[in-house]
Amino acid sequence: MSTFYLVNPVVSNYFIIQKIQRFLDILIVLAVSVPSALTVMIIYMYYALCIKDGGGFLYTGERFGLDKKRFNILKIRTLRIGAEKILAANLLEEGQDMELPYGKFLRKTRLDELPQLVNILKGDMSFVGPRPLRESVYLRNKPHIPNYDLRFLVRPGLTGYAQLFTPHSTPKRIRALVDNRFVLDQSKVIKAYALIVVTAFAVLKNTLSEIAVAIKDRIMARGNGRNNGQGFTNQRRFRRVLCREVRIHMTNGADHGTGHVLNMSVAAMLVNCQGTLKPGDSIECVVRKPLAMGRNGSRQQKTAKCQATVAAWTGNGGNGDNGRYILFYEPRSEFHKYIMQKYMLQESVFH
Repeated sequence: MSTFYLVNPVVSNYFIIQKIQRFLDILIVLAVSVPSALTVMIIYMYYALCIKDGGGFLYTGERFGLDKKRFNILKIRTLRIGAEKILAANLLEEGQDMELPYGKFLRKTRLDELPQLVNILKGDMSFVGPRPLRESVYLRNKPHIPNYDLRFLVRPGLTGYAQLFTPHSTPKRIRALVDNRFVLDQSKVIKAYALIVVTAFAVLKNTLSEIAVAIKDRIMARGNGRNNGQGFTNQRRFRRVLCREVRIHMTNGADHGTGHVLNMSVAAMLVNCQGTLKPGDSIECVVRKPLAMGRNGSRQQKTAKCQATVAAWTGNGGNGDNGRYILFYEPRSEFHKYIMQKYMLQESVFH
C-alpha cells in the first residue's frame, strides 16, 4: 500500500489530508462541546414543544457520506411528523405549514445542526465539507449536474462554502459548483478550517438578529391587535428586508424610468419610482445592487430580471411626482432567483 501512495502523489495527499482533518475534527469537538446558557435554554424550551407535538426531540435520516457510505444524520427536529415524506427531494418553501413553533428560528440560525457534533465524533462527517445528501436528492440531481459525484471524495461537512455563501434555496447546480471548488481545493486545510471560526461568528450574529426581529414582530403584532382586535393575524407572512442602494428599472412597452427599491420579501417589493402604472399592469423589471469597491477601484453590481404585476400605487406619477408601487414579482430564471435571494434579500450567511 505504501508503494501505491508513493507513486500516486494525488491519492497520497488526500490520504494525509483526511488524517489531519480527522485529528482537527476531534480537537474542535472537544473545544466546543460545552453549550452556552442561551443554547441550553432554547433546546430545553424546544424539547417541550416537540413533546407537545407528539414526536421526538431529535430527527434522524439516512444520508450519503464519504464514498457514498450511508449513515444516519442527527438534527433537532424542526418539522412536523411526516413532513419529509411530503417534501421528498424538494426544499421547504415559504408559506408551507410544516415547521414546528420556533422551527424557522432554529433552521435560520443553524442551531438545529448542533447534534451533528456526534456525527463528527463518529467519523461520519467533518466540520467542513459539502452537505450530506438524501438518496432521493442524489438520484434526482445526478443526471443533470456535471461532476456531481466529486462531493463523495471527502466527508460531508457541518459547514462549507455552499452553506456560507449561497442561500438555502439556491439551485442545486450552482451549489454543486461551489462544493466542487471546495473538494478540489482540499490541499488548503488551514483555509478550510478558518471557515469554522467564520461560521461561529456568523451563527452568533444571525441568532441575535433573528431574536431582535422576532421581538420586533411580536411588538408590532400586539400593536395591530390592540388597534383592530385581530391579535396576531396581521403579522406579515414573509420576512421583509430593508434595501440599500437597490435600483429598479421598469418597462411595459413604455419606459417607466429608474427608481429605488425600499424593501422587499420573497414575493413582493415596495418601489419608489416615477410613472403612471396602474394596479394590475404587468411589467418587466431589472433590479440592480452595487457591491463593495473591488481591488482595482471599480464597483461591480449584481443584476436580476423579473416579471412583475402592480398590486398597488400611491402618488401622482402623472404630474412628475414619484409614487410608491407594491409589486408582486417572479424572477425570470433560477439564476436570477439566486441573485435576488443572495444579494437583495441577503438570505445567505454571508452576502
